[in-house]
Amino acid sequence: MFTLTKGTTKFGRELLAYRIDDKVLTFSVKDRPKGQYTRYSCVSCKTVVRKKMANAPTTCRVIRVRHGTSISTDDPAIGHNAECEPVFNCAFIVEQALRGASRDARSGTAAAPFAIAAEHLSHLPERVEQERALFPENTAPLQAVNAACSDPDILSRRLRKGKSSTKNALKMRNKFDVPSAYKKTLCNQDYLIHRDEDLGMMLFGSPEAVQRLQESEEWKMDGTFDRCPDQFQQLYTVFGSVNGGESIALLHAVMTKSTI
Repeated sequence: MFTLTKGTTKFGRELLAYRIDDKVLTFSVKDRPKGQYTRYSCVSCKTVVRKKMANAPTTCRVIRVRHGTSISTDDPAIGHNAECEPVFNCAFIVEQALRGASRDARSGTAAAPFAIAAEHLSHLPERVEQERALFPENTAPLQAVNAACSDPDILSRRLRKGKSSTKNALKMRNKFDVPSAYKKTLCNQDYLIHRDEDLGMMLFGSPEAVQRLQESEEWKMDGTFDRCPDQFQQLYTVFGSVNGGESIALLHAVMTKSTI
């Protein structure tokens, strides 16, 4: 028997986590309960399968968990897709904290998701101590968890989701008068890079995102009019290449015109 711990998916559903050294394998519910067990599938394996071509191997690890428990009868560490990559424990701790912040932001209980996320992240030392008590050999040090807090991939994604899902839309008398809470990242770094009312644009991005863009060998850009704030006409995104060519969004600009 193998014991897993409970967490939460980005959709608020139950997630099971299994630790291997300094990394974590996560599993989400695959289908409805059958008999005495519920089947869970590896989240990382499913991500790999979704990105593969139709004729590529589609191995996805599935385990059986007894109803009402987090105990698996199958070994969660074996049988995974060859390209499955567990997440680091420090990143998992931060992600779980930020998912709680997103849940609170969606409820519309606060004016700024930034304040909600900052409150959740302030409890990271307590989370680390709880992890250390349960898994003394596998818990990431607090320094590594704090470093994960500065990862632009995690923070920019969670901040965007928190802001876009808040029930009470942000209201500004002047479209360029951005509240201070929206000018900073969750780690209190500058997020509003540039503001030009004459050109009709504002540019957002963290210092780490700017650095990654400078190191990127290839830039890609894309504009959309459908998902732009009401006060603006276009949302323009700049992508950089990382990890051997994978593109991620690094900078975002809101514009009052379709061109500059």
